[in-house]
Amino acid sequence: MLQKSSNGKWKKIATVKGAGKSSYLDKKVKKGKKYTYTVQAYSGKYTSSYASGKTIKK
Repeated sequence: MLQKSSNGKWKKIATVKGAGKSSYLDKKVKKGKKYTYTVQAYSGKYTSSYASGKTIKK
């Protein structure tokens, strides 16, 4: 799981393990700020392209 805040830089915030995981709760967001999240699937040495980002505002 990667997050991008207003500074425009992606930061790895979590590794979510297990097939079928479809949610993640970020407890460190700040009120009034916008954040964009994306994910990348992996299996062994293979990785997918990044998913299109989803932007939220708390």
